[in-house]
Amino acid sequence: MLLFAFYTSAVILLCGCNATVIEGKVLDIKGEALPGVTVSVQGAATQALTNALGAYKLRVAPGHWMLFFHKSGYTPGRFEIDAEVPGVVEANSVTLWCLPPGNGVFLYEGYRYRATRAIERETFLAQDGRMLYGTVKFDPEHPDSPATSNSTPTLLCYNMPRSGVCLHRLERTDVVLEDARNGTSVKIWTPVESFPVSLISIDEPEGLLQQVQLDTSLQPGVYAVNWGAFDTSAAADPRIYLFSVLTHQDKDPQDAKDASTEQKVPAPSKRPQEKPTSKQKTASPEGATDKVPADQVQIKPQKIKDEIDLIEPVLHDL
Repeated sequence: MLLFAFYTSAVILLCGCNATVIEGKVLDIKGEALPGVTVSVQGAATQALTNALGAYKLRVAPGHWMLFFHKSGYTPGRFEIDAEVPGVVEANSVTLWCLPPGNGVFLYEGYRYRATRAIERETFLAQDGRMLYGTVKFDPEHPDSPATSNSTPTLLCYNMPRSGVCLHRLERTDVVLEDARNGTSVKIWTPVESFPVSLISIDEPEGLLQQVQLDTSLQPGVYAVNWGAFDTSAAADPRIYLFSVLTHQDKDPQDAKDASTEQKVPAPSKRPQEKPTSKQKTASPEGATDKVPADQVQIKPQKIKDEIDLIEPVLHDL
């Protein structure tokens, strides 16, 4: 019995020595650890779950393996790895994108999705016989209208067609329709310029999340992402996804809210915070060297208003 026990232990040790352990980490798009990701191996029954630090370990036989990464609410991931030599193999980190709340086209800024305005384009017949495609329903001045001050915005499409994407700049023009009385005109948003764009899949080969690749910067104005809605009446998708590009002087309330939130609410990270520089200390009221008596301190109304403007978006998010 002792001999049998010794022989069994030796076999287990030999098997363990010949095994390969694949170690790696899974991160989100912010570069932070992503726990709870299921890691599986194609053709093998073994799998693992990332821990609170986003780390995983997989014990496999030496060979060439395909690893799959899955977590609800995130893009799937995969990669191939050569683990021919027994021992520990360090894999490259994998990054998974958080998915948007629904289908459509989104502006992606500050690690947040902002839905563009989805409108089904309309068909108009002008008095001069022209067939026009556009809409009368978009108001770029509305506070909730999607807008960005970035001339090269990140546009992400979720669960949309993988080909045939178009980008147009729209202008609001007065058009007299064929059935209009007394020459009454209607203001219609219609395309006046098209831009070459393409789609890049973020989660190949599934292609659920795709980025609209821009070849040029966008001037201030109203734009529409579409899949042939302005070309023919039999478009693959009659919807247009509208957003505005603002000038640098314009203020985008949502952008200001994002900036305030990111400054006031730190991201959940284990990394140590950086100490403020001497310049930051000098600019801070608490770091001033000239002290003013309490009975002589005057609080300016504008300062109070500025502080309220900074605090209100944070309270709204909380």
